[in-house]
Amino acid sequence: MSTVLRNIPLFQALDETELALLEGLATDKVIPRGGIILNEGDAGDSLFAIAAGRVKVFIGDNDGREITLKMLGVGDFFGEMSLIDQEPRSASVAALEATTLKVLSYQAFHDCLARFPGIGIAVMTALAKRLRDADRKISNLALMDVYGRVASTLLELAISSDG
Repeated sequence: MSTVLRNIPLFQALDETELALLEGLATDKVIPRGGIILNEGDAGDSLFAIAAGRVKVFIGDNDGREITLKMLGVGDFFGEMSLIDQEPRSASVAALEATTLKVLSYQAFHDCLARFPGIGIAVMTALAKRLRDADRKISNLALMDVYGRVASTLLELAISSDG
């Protein structure tokens, strides 16, 4: 089973012994297509790594409108922000297809950070990338005309679909 973890970039710096230890800390969770994995505003008690499937990260309002922030696939992870700052979940996450997750509890996540510094570096790198992506989206919304925003969004979707 450590081969599943090996394919998740967050854990690629770990050797086989460390992966086996991590496997003992992680639990598997299978979510059907359309299943809600977590809701905006919930307490954050776990980190999720996608072993199979795809999810969307979104924010909704009381009128049923929503905006998709990101689509994530195999190897991606989510839920780390609440484990770091202990604030409620900042977005909801739903399965776009049947999805298998590796789940690390708050305590297991912090144990991993203490035991495996490479995971902390991988989390910081991913957070920096997400912040840069958010900065770019804000810039696009503020500075591009509607045609530029549509073109930018289509390009981003095409790139994320191709990997």
